Amino acid sequence: MTFLGRRAMSFILYCPRKGGILSKNNKNAFGNLSVKEQKLPFCIIRNLSKGETVTSPRKVFNSSRKVVKRSKSVEKHGLSIEKHLTNIGVNVEGIQKEMKLPLTELQEKVESSAEMLGELCGLDVTAVGHMVSKRPRILLLNERQIVHCVDTLRNVGLEYQNIATMLKKSPGILTSKIEYNLEEKLEVLYNLKVHPPYSVKDVLKIVTKCPSLVSTCTPASVEDKANFLLNDIGFYRHQLHKIIIKQPSILTFSKENIKSKFDYCYREMGVSMPEIAQCPRLWQCSLRRLEERHKYLRHLTIVTNRVDGYQLERIVTLSDHHFAETIALTSLTEFQAFLTEQ
Repeated sequence: MTFLGRRAMSFILYCPRKGGILSKNNKNAFGNLSVKEQKLPFCIIRNLSKGETVTSPRKVFNSSRKVVKRSKSVEKHGLSIEKHLTNIGVNVEGIQKEMKLPLTELQEKVESSAEMLGELCGLDVTAVGHMVSKRPRILLLNERQIVHCVDTLRNVGLEYQNIATMLKKSPGILTSKIEYNLEEKLEVLYNLKVHPPYSVKDVLKIVTKCPSLVSTCTPASVEDKANFLLNDIGFYRHQLHKIIIKQPSILTFSKENIKSKFDYCYREMGVSMPEIAQCPRLWQCSLRRLEERHKYLRHLTIVTNRVDGYQLERIVTLSDHHFAETIALTSLTEFQAFLTEQ
């Protein structure tokens, strides 16, 4: 059953193209086949709880809304516009290099976007400041485009707080026109060859933790990476299920990055396949850090044969200070001295 088909079995369907609410037994809109047997566009499925209407409970913006005035903090404390924007996380120099906006216009656009995104999904002005620093093109979007993007995410079952989390991690979602391919991307994740198969809830959890899967990755690249982990690296399907749930960003890394870390752990450190599968944080650790820490432990003869899963977990997660003191049983100074000599 497809991602959409399973979701349709437990939710009421709202179909704007057909003009109303549909039940599972309504065959008029889908010909002679039931909803269970049809693959429907993912974007029209909504989870309607008791008492909820189809229209999301948000403020409806209109073109006559006034531009946000200068922040009270600027007026009260006599801050310069540049200082105020810096205080709310805006990289003024970086944005002006790309867009060449006057400071007053830049402030108006930032605060206007902050008000809009605050109303839509609860983002504050500082969060929006950091977002536009990462992706200045957000400031070129109009209200309709931003509202449409948030509504597209809502229509696949994401809650407002999850949308806010995704936008803070990957603000490029707003400019990537997700309405054209979001359905396809979710379908690919839903149909990955893992065991047990992913549920709708699992897929939404995955994209919330790693929104880059929505904003920058193509469906083909995600499927190709999953097949690489199964066929080339050799993980079992139940192992891949857990790895992606816990560390979905692995689907965004290059094959070379994944293989180099796996080979070092498996061949040089002697970590078994099941132990590697149980350490999803490994994929966020750089190969250089992995090698440096392993060589230091061998230098101290703390590791003489192989590294087990517990040791691997601590090697890739602890800070340099805690690694030196709790695993190497030395000091940070001694560890840094060793690295300098290498």
